[in-house]
Amino acid sequence: MTRYCPKCRSEYQDWAKKCPECGSKLNQKKPEKASEPVPPVITVGERKYLKEPLVVLATYPDDMDAYIAGELLEEQGIKSVVANPNSVFRMDRSSESKSAVFVKESDLEKAKELLAGIEKKLADTSIPETEIPEIDISETSPD
Repeated sequence: MTRYCPKCRSEYQDWAKKCPECGSKLNQKKPEKASEPVPPVITVGERKYLKEPLVVLATYPDDMDAYIAGELLEEQGIKSVVANPNSVFRMDRSSESKSAVFVKESDLEKAKELLAGIEKKLADTSIPETEIPEIDISETSPD
């Protein structure tokens, strides 16, 4: 005897009592139509997370810039992932390929606005020029 979920219409063996996807009580009658769509969920331990596609927000010439952008987004409450599977972090910041910052599709527009605002602030910030005094070291003798 087969059991069905009334919400997601999935089919299960007769020993199952609840739908592992949405938690609904299973019954023997196959529903005609799903009552409401159930978003896909990932369960990690006792916590459940909505499965949502990640999209590329921006690419950077090196890992460091991408990680900085990711940290700035995290500070504003937007989760991000930095990925560059073909690169190894190097202290001289050289890299063979670009690093990408990924965000959830639902956060894409807000993340774009935040990064654009940050980049504008950086562009508007000017570093004042200061004169460095010249020092004559020709008359100095070591002790």
